[in-house]
Amino acid sequence: MPLRRRRRRRALTRALALSAIALAGCKDKRESAPPDEPAARDYGALEERCEYVILIDGGSVETRAYTYALEGRETGVPESARLLASKSTATGLSTLTTRPKAAVAVLEEIMEGEGGALAAVPDGCHEQTPVAVMATAGMRRVAADEGETAGKAMYDALKVYLEGKFLDVRRVGTLSGDEQALFSWISVNYGLGSLTGDAPTSAALELGDSTLQVAYVSDKPEASDTEPVLFGGREHMVFRKSFLGYGGRDAREAHATKACFPKGLRDGAGNYAACRKPLDKLLTPESCERVTCAVAKPGSTEGAYSPGLPEERTFYAIGGFARARELLSLAEDATLADFAKAGQGLCGTPWKQLSAPPAASAVAAAGGDAGEAVTTDDAAAAEAPTSPPPPTPEELERACFESAWIPAFLERLGFTPDAKSIRWRARVGDTTELDASWVLGAAVCIASECR
Repeated sequence: MPLRRRRRRRALTRALALSAIALAGCKDKRESAPPDEPAARDYGALEERCEYVILIDGGSVETRAYTYALEGRETGVPESARLLASKSTATGLSTLTTRPKAAVAVLEEIMEGEGGALAAVPDGCHEQTPVAVMATAGMRRVAADEGETAGKAMYDALKVYLEGKFLDVRRVGTLSGDEQALFSWISVNYGLGSLTGDAPTSAALELGDSTLQVAYVSDKPEASDTEPVLFGGREHMVFRKSFLGYGGRDAREAHATKACFPKGLRDGAGNYAACRKPLDKLLTPESCERVTCAVAKPGSTEGAYSPGLPEERTFYAIGGFARARELLSLAEDATLADFAKAGQGLCGTPWKQLSAPPAASAVAAAGGDAGEAVTTDDAAAAEAPTSPPPPTPEELERACFESAWIPAFLERLGFTPDAKSIRWRARVGDTTELDASWVLGAAVCIASECR
């Protein structure tokens, strides 16, 4: 929608709201006196420029609001990014499709509750602050089961709520898997500074709970699932693919056998080879929908189209990929063979030993050599604080399976066991204080008005 029309719509909305307040004989305190600034907030000139973006991630098990400060947009891409606020509630939007009021209550909590998204945005900047609600895998499943109009009443209610806060509502709806993959790619290349200029771009791999994303610039621009994206005058032909059901949690729940759990947990057998073998078979297609394919589609023996992995390009494995590497105490440039070797040691370690405090030491002893964990070709990243948080019980439970699932998938995608082109990192490039994720990529895209 053109900016002028959005401004007229917001002005009309504000006028109607103020008229209703006057008729009720009430006067909003914000209209009678200038708003007080929170004592702890001092963003200086940023408040005058109003360079904020609010992104609401409607996940399958939680809903989280992020407020970013994306400063310096003169070149079309923000020069810097800061996360100002992040608040979540343990309710996924996909569970509220028939309860619009409950969905609005969820947004109220994460937007207006203590530490919520709006706390970081001055009242005077609301009209100039873009906001988007993007629901992911949970809502994609609902749409597949109930049709594309599923959740419409909920989304309409959320849009009305956000417009009532006088925000610049850009989008309220379900994010497609391919869009999620694109945003992961944007996040990686934003951190590396390669969205504009002549620097070569890197590829993105992101592992979530329900989905797995792959995105890279393809040398076959005519290929399916490849579309242009424009940043600061530079066009990129990006192949993007999302695999619903291949995320770490969903894949484990659907395909893990007792061999994929350590002895002493869930009747586990702790046998890496026995865990890996059926996964390789599951991911190997029996037929291709087009000339070339690599990985079998979730729930199918047919292969998903792939134009082939690009040569001489670095792949950044973020999200759950990076966390799995940390759990196995592997280097950031570890190979898939390293994953398999660490997985053999971890899966064969009894659960009692793995889960005994300190858990991180137990995992390191079972999985990899912690002394090699800082090996990297990026000196700046090595100097930054990289100590991962200790593993949670759930992470320990899934570590054996993921050590088999990750190399099984990526080898089917086209990587060799000894490939040196993967960097397993939660944070990339200059965004050392921000996790690389599709959420950051979406915020950058909104701020840049990418297309």
